Amino acid sequence: MDTALSNAELELTQKIQMHFPRGQIASEKIKVWNGLPSDSLTAHLLTAFSNLPETKSKESFHSLGITLSLPSQPICTVASVFTNKSISVWRDPDFDNLLPATLPASEGTSVSGYELTKTTTEAELIKNGKPFTNLLQIEDLILRTEKGEKTGLITNGCANIFFLEVGGSVFVVDADRGDDEWGVYLHHFYAGDEWYAGDRFFSGN
Repeated sequence: MDTALSNAELELTQKIQMHFPRGQIASEKIKVWNGLPSDSLTAHLLTAFSNLPETKSKESFHSLGITLSLPSQPICTVASVFTNKSISVWRDPDFDNLLPATLPASEGTSVSGYELTKTTTEAELIKNGKPFTNLLQIEDLILRTEKGEKTGLITNGCANIFFLEVGGSVFVVDADRGDDEWGVYLHHFYAGDEWYAGDRFFSGN
């Protein structure tokens, strides 16, 4: 039988050695433990480790506690979205390069917001919500934010992330506001692409 320790087992034994409560256990008790048969000592160790609490991994994001109503939107002419003259916007040319000329009208719905607490992949995010279907829904949230409504959209340069479903394909819209201008970007959904702590994403319900 192979008695070599695995890497995980070796790491644990090293931690035990480093953090052993030196001088806090009576020497007589340690002598008794050292005199135990190896199988008995192993059984006691297994019992002790089985009773240790499991550490839950930190959630990737938390709710902002905000649910917003989105009105119904007409057919979206892609070339005209994010061109509202009341705000300053840099608009990614890929909206026109990657999307069809129009997107279908959308019904009224609600949207929830979340803030990332650690680096998170797009695959993890998309499991926790419903994509948008009309860019006018996202533009509506940006305009409402500029008017002072507390939409949850962040305006410190971090990303506001939206998934957009178009004809069976999924895209990602990234809207961020730095200084006095919004930047709105589009790219294909890639499961492994990562977003970072402090970014926010928004999901239909």
